[in-house]
Amino acid sequence: MANVLTACGAILFWGALISLWVLNGRLFRELRENHPVIWEEMGAPESVFTRNGAYWRLEKFCLSGDYLLLDSARVTQLCNRLFVCKGILLAGLFYAMYAGRHHV
Repeated sequence: MANVLTACGAILFWGALISLWVLNGRLFRELRENHPVIWEEMGAPESVFTRNGAYWRLEKFCLSGDYLLLDSARVTQLCNRLFVCKGILLAGLFYAMYAGRHHV
């Protein structure tokens, strides 16, 4: 039973990780295409996952709440989905760790 629960936690974790990757790309594209001022403030990177820190600037943008100032329903929706995915990611990680350790 513990193996099944660990597998469920792992599926939650990897599913949320893939969703984070997709949602970050969508948010990045939305900012680049419809909010060029914000995109320029982030350093106008070509991709979210370049080595110039674009991902962390995108994280800071969402966590600081600056997205609420844009009055853009799409950006707000994407940032909120990112928050939910991060919660699922952590829940899956802790669930897999708990089930594996305690042999539920």
